[in-house]
Amino acid sequence: MIAKEKGTAILVFSDEDARRRKVLTQFSAHRQSDRLLSSVKQKVISHARSLNLPVFISGGDTHRHADFGIRLAGCFKQLFSQGYTQVLCVGDDIPDLCRYHFSHAVRTLEQGRQVLGRSSDGGAYLIGLRAEDFDPEQFNRIPWHSGQVFDALVAFVQGRGHHVMTPVLSDLDHWEDLIFWLQERVDGFRLWVQNLIEKPIVYFEFLIHSVQAFALDSPILRGPPRGIALFPSI
Repeated sequence: MIAKEKGTAILVFSDEDARRRKVLTQFSAHRQSDRLLSSVKQKVISHARSLNLPVFISGGDTHRHADFGIRLAGCFKQLFSQGYTQVLCVGDDIPDLCRYHFSHAVRTLEQGRQVLGRSSDGGAYLIGLRAEDFDPEQFNRIPWHSGQVFDALVAFVQGRGHHVMTPVLSDLDHWEDLIFWLQERVDGFRLWVQNLIEKPIVYFEFLIHSVQAFALDSPILRGPPRGIALFPSI
């Protein structure tokens, strides 16, 4: 029996076991790092839920010995078999991922184009695919956990209509990623303070604009999501 079409679903995909091994074992203050990773994950899930679309979470503790590509392809196949015509998949370790990225990607998918977001290490932080264009065998051949992932994904969607998101974002796969991301925050704050001192009027106007933009885009002002479901068996 063919499942009834349901539109777009959001998949938050976790490679949590591997990430914790890579990051936490290289960080003496494990508890603080663990809290940061958990906070990033909850932030990503919160943004996903704010769009009022079905949200599914694939945990890192299921099929932990299965190949990453097989697990990810299985998630897409299961959602497509349930009748979803588009699936937007994001990683749960992208600290700069915001609601805009979700809404823009969903809008692109629903306009008939597949969508990709490039991570700074050559991987992908966002993959939006349409059921009619999904080839699981070809998808499994992508060299996951390598610097060629994004280029391979572009080749996978080539000729089927696709859009590449900007900007490039960083994920927290390794200890070095965490250090680099924190350093960017420190450098950005220093620059902000310097410009605030040198150009106070310009930065005051920017602050007002930012507050207005946040108020308009805040999930607090929007309706509750339809629900969130777990993937206990993926």
